[in-house]
Amino acid sequence: MNTMMNSPRNPFQLLHSVPGRTNPLVAAPLKVAENLLGLSELQEIYHRASNLQSGNHFFQDVLSSMNVELVVRDYELSRIPKKGAAIIIANHPFGGIEGVALGALLHSIRPDMKIMANYLLAKIPELADSFITVDPFGKDTSPQRNLKGLKETLMHLKSGGILAVFPAGEVSSFSFAHGEVTDNKWSDSIARIIRHTQCPVVPVFFSGHNRLRFQMAGLVHPLLRTALLPHEFVNSNNTKLQVTIGNILQPSKLVRNDDTAMIGFLRSSVYVLKEKQKKEKKIDTIPTNQPIDKGESMESMIKEIEQLPFKQKLFVSGDFFVFYVQEEQAPGIVREIGRLREITFRGAGEGTGKARDVDKYDKYYTHIFIWNAAQQEIAGAYRIGRTDVIVEKYGRKGLYIHSLFKIRKKFLRRISPSLELGRSFVRIEYQRSAVLLLLWKGIGQYLHLYPEYKVLFGAVSISNEYRPQSRKMMISFLEHHVYDDGLAKYVKPRNPERNMFDEQLAYRLGASCSSIEQVSSLVSELEPDGKGVPTLLKHYLKLGGKLLGFNRDEVFSNVVDGLILVDITKTNPHILKKITGKEEVSV
Repeated sequence: MNTMMNSPRNPFQLLHSVPGRTNPLVAAPLKVAENLLGLSELQEIYHRASNLQSGNHFFQDVLSSMNVELVVRDYELSRIPKKGAAIIIANHPFGGIEGVALGALLHSIRPDMKIMANYLLAKIPELADSFITVDPFGKDTSPQRNLKGLKETLMHLKSGGILAVFPAGEVSSFSFAHGEVTDNKWSDSIARIIRHTQCPVVPVFFSGHNRLRFQMAGLVHPLLRTALLPHEFVNSNNTKLQVTIGNILQPSKLVRNDDTAMIGFLRSSVYVLKEKQKKEKKIDTIPTNQPIDKGESMESMIKEIEQLPFKQKLFVSGDFFVFYVQEEQAPGIVREIGRLREITFRGAGEGTGKARDVDKYDKYYTHIFIWNAAQQEIAGAYRIGRTDVIVEKYGRKGLYIHSLFKIRKKFLRRISPSLELGRSFVRIEYQRSAVLLLLWKGIGQYLHLYPEYKVLFGAVSISNEYRPQSRKMMISFLEHHVYDDGLAKYVKPRNPERNMFDEQLAYRLGASCSSIEQVSSLVSELEPDGKGVPTLLKHYLKLGGKLLGFNRDEVFSNVVDGLILVDITKTNPHILKKITGKEEVSV
């Protein structure tokens, strides 16, 4: 036998830590225990790594001796700060190899790295300086050991070091509640460290989990699961380990939440990376688009504008004039609005596929639009319907929203008189300007003309350009945090959005968020182009919007429409003033 195998340096030999080890009656059972627990195989891995003499850090030598390949994108590696204090948070799916992998990755970028870990790992002499140790076993000495670890952590971060933590504190296990292998509850103490040090945080996700027998053993007793950890570590030999690194989370946004909400969001920021690994799939949209119609002549549109009554000019801001019209007053303007709608919606993965986005509702709904006098073109528009007037003349079927949701009479009685808003767009050229705000100021001025209307409602769309997991996160957040159950029972989607089994994690992630900004952060991480929650949806929520249901619109590029309602008597006065110019609305 190799003498190195029996060396006191090998931390995985029970013989070196037990009194009377020279006694054959003691040594023989210990050797059997080493074999049963998988420690003898760990000894062999340690022996190979110790003798590599590669010049690399021992973390990398362990991976090399096991033939473990880390799969990580270069651009994601660049997200790890090259200097300054930072905290890396990660899931804990294996209970061993991910710690070695994270150590190897971090040390290649930041030699000042440390990992907060079980104190037993510090018994590996080559790695002792890389760990800040804690005791997860709840022994009498645990409080003192953990207090010492906390002090070391704070000193390390305040000196500008980088720290990696596994907030679960124990290996992932099967959860009946989630129906999958996942981390147990994360410790709030990590949130307190972030709050105290104001460090940026980088989420990291390790794919995979331990074998079925490990999960089954844990269901019998957690100690059985712990006893199998060496075998699971050895099982990592000759494997590829996929690592996904998320975007940096700035402390200024994290510390707005209490510790429980912060750690919940951090956990979601890690597990959303699992969703990122799934292959993108979209529901098929309309296969072909008709060519867009030729635009209306500038002269004819100017003529229609000049013939509008003075009161229909809502306000002016620089070169931008805001008007409202009916189709019978300005048919050319409405046709051009329909043409520009289709162009804009197609650019967002929506649209009807027709040459113009016009329908029967355009004939009797009101159109608020912005005219750029300098460029002599329409910059954006909104469609508004006075529901009491429309229902009196056409019945409920006269409402556009009734084509998406079955609207009960009691719903309209509860919110009447109300305005239905929809089909809003801002031309692509103006989407980085204040045109959307100007449109809403136009709506505010319209409310001045018709002060009896206090409730606004309509469909806000989530494009099919979003990944299914992103849409599910948004829907879940809205259902859990801004849903009006009292009014929702009076409406029913004609084509309900269905829950798919493979989207359950995304649904839980959305529900765990405490603000739409958190959802937007997760969505941005998941989307290839980095887009967050739709701007219009965030705008409605700032006004105090409540969701009443979701419908998939198959004739409009399979967008998901959320039925949203805003009672402006309950809107934050400061936000309301930006729109209407008044800090409150009389009830």
